[in-house]
Amino acid sequence: MKGLCVLKHLLIPNCRKLKFLPELPSSLEWLNAANCSALERIASISNLEYLEQLQFSNCKKIIDIPGLESLKSLVRLYTVGCNACLPSIKRRISKDSRRHIKYLCVPGSDIPDWFIQEVPNVSTRKHRDIKGVIIGVVLSLDQQVEDNFRHRVRAIVDFQATVTTPGDAEPKLKKTLNLEEVPDTDEDQLYLCRFHECSDFIFMLEEGDRVQVAIRESPRFNGLKLKKHGMHLVFENEDDFDANDEDLFDESQQSVSKKLANFFNSL
Repeated sequence: MKGLCVLKHLLIPNCRKLKFLPELPSSLEWLNAANCSALERIASISNLEYLEQLQFSNCKKIIDIPGLESLKSLVRLYTVGCNACLPSIKRRISKDSRRHIKYLCVPGSDIPDWFIQEVPNVSTRKHRDIKGVIIGVVLSLDQQVEDNFRHRVRAIVDFQATVTTPGDAEPKLKKTLNLEEVPDTDEDQLYLCRFHECSDFIFMLEEGDRVQVAIRESPRFNGLKLKKHGMHLVFENEDDFDANDEDLFDESQQSVSKKLANFFNSL
């Protein structure tokens, strides 16, 4: 495997008898080993400097992802249902990594207490532009309820973020939260989506707009529940500094990434 030096995508989901992943080629940009229910061990992935997307969802026997802390290009990490691996994930994801990750999902039943349920009135701060928004969703999916949808898709698409302008009859923007990986457990799962300033979501935001998150009126997934949700607007300079001693700062002075690190450590 290591010798496949031009391989970029390794997609091996649902390999139910796979127990071990050997050392992989450094050229990988996407590794999908979701739903490999027998997978127990992974060789270090510290050499995967170009890896952008990593999926181990519903791999319940994995207890560690060695080398995760070295993935400088990682922007999407999916570990739905990986309860045994959560301590390792918390330990290995650095503050800097959290700044760049756009999509992250882990077992969890809470969201940061500094998130708010909705933004009733977007207000830019003096001389500080909005650089992003982080949306958190806690959901559960009843495994006893049958439907024909969850086996045909690999993402939950029943949640939307809506931007409205006061006085307008129609929303300015409806953004479907593409929550990749469908849990195969009844336990709560936490999804965090981070939209940066180059996204249409941020580009469309204007002073006075309202931002809300809700489940569709007629969800495609039967048994899907929205347990908690919240969001946080990221302003200019709020997540740009690299202080190694942020533990000495008051929480109000800490970067967004540091506060996220504190939250994950509390899970």
